[in-house]
Amino acid sequence: MLGAMCKIAILVSSLVISMYVTSMLVGERAHVWAGIAFLEFSLALFLTQPADDAFPYLPTVIFKAYLAVMPLIMWMIFFEKGALRVSLMHRVQHAVPVMSAAVASASVFLERHGIFCATGTSMALWSVTAFGAAFILLNHPGRNPVEDYGHKLLVVCVLAAAVAFARLSMKPLVTWPRIALLFALSMFGVVDLTIGAWQSKNLTWRKTVPDEHQQFMMFNTLVAVGCLLL
Repeated sequence: MLGAMCKIAILVSSLVISMYVTSMLVGERAHVWAGIAFLEFSLALFLTQPADDAFPYLPTVIFKAYLAVMPLIMWMIFFEKGALRVSLMHRVQHAVPVMSAAVASASVFLERHGIFCATGTSMALWSVTAFGAAFILLNHPGRNPVEDYGHKLLVVCVLAAAVAFARLSMKPLVTWPRIALLFALSMFGVVDLTIGAWQSKNLTWRKTVPDEHQQFMMFNTLVAVGCLLL
């Protein structure tokens, strides 16, 4: 019990530190925080966990850590200084996937202990959560055309993750769906970080590349480079 709590504390603290340091360097928070969280989570799992692990497919410490920080995420969505600049419905759109992910995380423990959940239920719920997030992101308003376009790219990543989660709900041949899932979540992080760089006061290329068509090409180039690096 104490060992699990230490792992959660280390995971959460390292994630928070990296998120805040990166956001200070970049000069933008929301997309940078989400991008770092997805990228660090996915790469850490890919590098430290065998790809052919049996059930529960992903370490339960990840879901415990998420449930631990979920109240903080909800507070940031509704009451953080930057969040108050957008409409209530905009914030609700952010909150719905967060709450859905909390239900899916809780189902991981219920399934592992055989409580009200058949084998594969938790991954199926994560698939439903990802599909729901895709529906929201598909028309989630951006502050400018480039950010709006970035949201469309996030939809592609989330849909790929949803398909991988659905395949993980069926236990056999877990290796490639797991790798595909981690790649899709990593790409979500790459796209979110690129949106953060675009919104950044320190790194943005908006002033040096004023033509909108070239701005889109620069955005696509950065995302493609991130994809190749992964």
